[in-house]
Amino acid sequence: MKSVCLLLICTIAVAQDAPVFRTSTRLVQVDVVVKSKDAPVEGLTKDDFEVRDNGKPQQIAVFSVRDVNTPPPQVVPLPKGVVTNHPQSRGAEPVSATVILMDATNTEIQDQVFAREQTLKYLEETSRHELLAVYALGATLEVLQDFTDDHVVLRAAIRRYSASQSKNLQDGEDGLLAGLDGNAANAARKANFQGQADSTSAFNLLAYHLKGLPGRKKLIWVGSALPLTFTQQNTRNGVVMREFTNNSEQILAPIKLLNDANIAIYPIDPRGGTVCLPPKLCLADPNLTTMLRFAERTGGKALFNDNAVAGGIEQAVSDTDLTYTLGFYPIDQSRNGSEHSISVKVNRRGVEVHYRQSYTAEASKPLTDSIRKGTLNAWVQQPLNATEIPIQAAAAPAISKPGYYDVEVAVDVFALKLEQKNGLYIGRFEVAIAPDTETKPKGLHQVIKVNLTEERLLAAMQSGLVVINQVRVTNDKGKLLARNLHLVVMDQATGKAGSVRIPLTASE
Repeated sequence: MKSVCLLLICTIAVAQDAPVFRTSTRLVQVDVVVKSKDAPVEGLTKDDFEVRDNGKPQQIAVFSVRDVNTPPPQVVPLPKGVVTNHPQSRGAEPVSATVILMDATNTEIQDQVFAREQTLKYLEETSRHELLAVYALGATLEVLQDFTDDHVVLRAAIRRYSASQSKNLQDGEDGLLAGLDGNAANAARKANFQGQADSTSAFNLLAYHLKGLPGRKKLIWVGSALPLTFTQQNTRNGVVMREFTNNSEQILAPIKLLNDANIAIYPIDPRGGTVCLPPKLCLADPNLTTMLRFAERTGGKALFNDNAVAGGIEQAVSDTDLTYTLGFYPIDQSRNGSEHSISVKVNRRGVEVHYRQSYTAEASKPLTDSIRKGTLNAWVQQPLNATEIPIQAAAAPAISKPGYYDVEVAVDVFALKLEQKNGLYIGRFEVAIAPDTETKPKGLHQVIKVNLTEERLLAAMQSGLVVINQVRVTNDKGKLLARNLHLVVMDQATGKAGSVRIPLTASE
């Protein structure tokens, strides 16, 4: 094939000394936002912070400050036809990526319409150029627009979005289903449970999807009705029954994954300023309780009881204008996969501090074949890309083989787990390429053995590990099997993955 030049997503400096991969210790990074009267607190140093891991004081080994007023270096565009699963790097500073999630599953249709109008208003009025993506949660989790700082493109995506009737809302205050017979109440209960399950699955998927992106990510969740507890009323044999359900454990479960992915949640309630009067009663609203929990534990901020959703989006986006990054090597280096609590104190009076409140220790237990296979198959069928392994890919029609495409992928070698043995760097990763369809697709699957000398490894640091395959893209009648090819790369040792969707030319 005529090879397409793939430039690795981040500019990688070639090490002068022998490259080193994977140490026995893990650096834990915590991004901290410090505010005083809603304004960022400037001029803090490492000595102003105290970090504890499971209550034990930690030595801050890494300290940096991200200031939005520092202009980023110019981004080098990707070559034509090349796609990637990472936003373009903006130099040494970590990417600050923000997702706006339009939640139709947990929001009344009139509030969805209002939220859509307010999001358009924000995009029309803001002068910011932070990377934004817009997703929608309905029957499935849908990408309306992936990361871009082009407001014209973002507004077009929002305009294409249509509100839909929620299946996860109850009839009456606090989820009370007054007047429903047994069958109707059971149907409503089933819809409620399914809606909650859809929401939980969506948060889990978003955590896996965004985990590989560097820096602190923000998820602006525009929704209004996901109570941790609810009461349902049912009439059985003429007797009125009230049933209380507590789904706190299920609904809050994604917080652990969100913290591991360094994603702060900024819930915005589009119901406006009449939700609870006086405002102090807001804390008793069961829906707002969920919003507050997600925001507090992930280091974000809940925004509610305000008609200005556009202003709420602005608050969420600007919240990280000044961010302090603290890094420490845990005193407890046990690799048992347990959850660790994080606490941060700042040597300033009257400040408000936001940060993720937990992380999960890496597990040393090797992956089984069944887990590896299940993880790979899951990513092949997921609607969102995996990002823990940065990749770039391109495809072009095979010149000598009609109906086939030559597919080239460059894998970031730093994201693979390689072991040094007898002067070689050894590891394995899997590649799967299949038509991007809703049904279980058939495609190519292979295991790539990495066996690099130091010289070849240094070369791979510059250009990535490049793999080229031929894949059939048409059926026996010459019709394209799908509009895109879905390519997944997964490290065999860790289960970390990267994936992209590569557009196919309809005329081929």
